[in-house]
Amino acid sequence: MADVLEHQKRGSAAPPRDPRETLEPLLDELMRSLRFERAVVLLYDDERVALAGNFGVGVSDAIARELVIPLAFADDPIVAALRGGVPQLIRDAASEERISAPIRETLAKARLGPVVAAPLRSTTEMPAGQDGKRSTAPGWEHRGEWAGVVLLSRTSGVTQSDVEALVPFARQAEEAITLQRDVDLLRDTSEAFAIEKEWLWWMVNGVGDAVLVTDSNNDIVLQNRRAELLFRASDEDSAGKRRAVWMNNFLFTAALSTWNLERVVATTGRE
Repeated sequence: MADVLEHQKRGSAAPPRDPRETLEPLLDELMRSLRFERAVVLLYDDERVALAGNFGVGVSDAIARELVIPLAFADDPIVAALRGGVPQLIRDAASEERISAPIRETLAKARLGPVVAAPLRSTTEMPAGQDGKRSTAPGWEHRGEWAGVVLLSRTSGVTQSDVEALVPFARQAEEAITLQRDVDLLRDTSEAFAIEKEWLWWMVNGVGDAVLVTDSNNDIVLQNRRAELLFRASDEDSAGKRRAVWMNNFLFTAALSTWNLERVVATTGRE
């Protein structure tokens, strides 16, 4: 039992997943196809309410992490990419007046001059309102991991055609992130189920009485050794014992069904 609790403690203290594992392969392919030279990934930080640099490609991670752009800077085109879910063209980040001076200095240190700021989550179409029109909500407002912006730079400059080419990127990034999230969720759920099942096994086998655990269909999903002697028969058992086990199961199922029915009737009566 102590081993189970210790394993559960270790599992809950697992370090957070590195977003580079999911996003870097997608970025590498994108940069090769569009001939970008440098990139910095900024992720939405809920505690700081800001876009915070996470890692760079062609830019050191240390410099990338110096970038912190508060969402309060509503005029900043990088923040606009996150809020609107649409890539933003920045012809020269070093002289862009909508970007604050300290952030411009960090962008210059990262050698990010001509930049396209592309969202990592696309805008989400909302249901039609009373006026029949549909609105879009920024993807970062919806529950999900790693909502943010990637800054892509090329020394020779960036153009509107780069912006248009990056429009599908948000959807591709969202699909990659969602797939990774689902894989992680399945893994975590499977691990948690295994731990809980083992913990429950220790619980039911820690008493001397027969213990049965059933599901909503009255099917037995777990039983201790004492219960196995009463409710499980093998081909090696005598016909008399197999008959007795069958009768135990029949009477138990009938009693459980009756109890469930009485509970439903009592609940309905109180309502």
